[in-house]
Amino acid sequence: MVNPSRSAISTIVFDFDGTLVDSGDIKKTAFMTALGAGDSVDREACEKAYATHGTVNRTGLLALSFIDLHGREPDPAEHRALIEAYTDYFRRHMDEIVVFPGLAEFCERYAAKRLMISSNAPRTEIVELCGKLSLSAYFARTYGWPVSKEAALREILADFRLDSAELLYVGDRYEDGLVAEKVGVPFQRLDPGFHSRSTTEGILRSLAELAEAIDARGPAPEGQH
Repeated sequence: MVNPSRSAISTIVFDFDGTLVDSGDIKKTAFMTALGAGDSVDREACEKAYATHGTVNRTGLLALSFIDLHGREPDPAEHRALIEAYTDYFRRHMDEIVVFPGLAEFCERYAAKRLMISSNAPRTEIVELCGKLSLSAYFARTYGWPVSKEAALREILADFRLDSAELLYVGDRYEDGLVAEKVGVPFQRLDPGFHSRSTTEGILRSLAELAEAIDARGPAPEGQH
């Protein structure tokens, strides 16, 4: 992967869930509810499916998990019902989602940089959540499903004519790092919710630690805007 400490950055792109806001528990419960865990389907089997496919976007997650649990693909009506059940639960519990400590301060501190979001979550939900949590003004662009993380990063590089080293992608999962590596941009793993028990060196646990890592890279290039 590109070393995130070698050169200054002008643009920081965040995965949304797990780095900026803590919605992991709600999303997992939405998944378990949609698939009927503990009711029509074995709970342990659902847990395994979630662990296996949890990095995939919602539509793929539910389809792949259904296959694991039932040995066949869901028909269109079944798939639609799964998505609706998941989405209904998530939307009913949106008010329980919290922002990680220090986010507003971080965004204000780096207001001179381009701050953006690229997530597998539906863009409409991200935009709505940002509005509810008073975050909208901080982010220049918001990408979400159906645009992939890879496509979003490539578009940002092209639109702003950035050198790859100028864009830092921040995510909470190992798989986010693979996306950054594929695009050729630096990556920083950030897990302020301590959802990963990995002891891998380099996982930051707060936005304050992320700020320290960014400052260590030096000022952004002139003319970044």
